Amino acid sequence: MGVYPPTFQWGTLIITLLVVGGIAFILFTWLRNRRRRVQGAFAGSDSSQWNEPPSDDSGSKSSFY
Repeated sequence: MGVYPPTFQWGTLIITLLVVGGIAFILFTWLRNRRRRVQGAFAGSDSSQWNEPPSDDSGSKSSFY
């Protein structure tokens, strides 16, 4: 009984790939967001300009303004 190798399980392979891929995706996303946060910290005080609407916005205003 212990001499023969176990049969190949496709389900186990797919589940393992999904788990490993999910962990890799979470780590990749976490590292990417961490790098963006670190780079944003060194941008200075000019980050407030992105929240202001453009000064010449004739015809570009939507109904949500």
